[in-house]
Amino acid sequence: MATWARVPSTSRGFWLRGTARGLVLTWALFWIWFNLMSAFSEGPTAHTDARAGHLGLAALIGAVAVLAWRSDLGGGLALIGLTAALAWFFQGLSVPVAATLLLTPATAGVLLLLAIARERSLQ
Repeated sequence: MATWARVPSTSRGFWLRGTARGLVLTWALFWIWFNLMSAFSEGPTAHTDARAGHLGLAALIGAVAVLAWRSDLGGGLALIGLTAALAWFFQGLSVPVAATLLLTPATAGVLLLLAIARERSLQ
């Protein structure tokens, strides 16, 4: 019998949620740091639109991460929606950069929705 089968069935949603939260936390902290450093390293002659774009994206990623931490359904849908919006906005990115930016929130969003489905199927 597999090892996971010995875990009580009610805790399987817990592991899905914990994995999703770990992914969201790691992804959000990296991209918030990246955008903040990009915004503030532009220098005094930088175009204010570029700085505002970096700060806005950092704020959006932070807000989605907080929502994902607080609400499985809202966070899962917001992560998948953010992934779709970023995929549309950054259409010209190379595949490795797009994968770094998009696969993590999509995976976390799906895991959060699976955690909800798993817990509902046990009731």
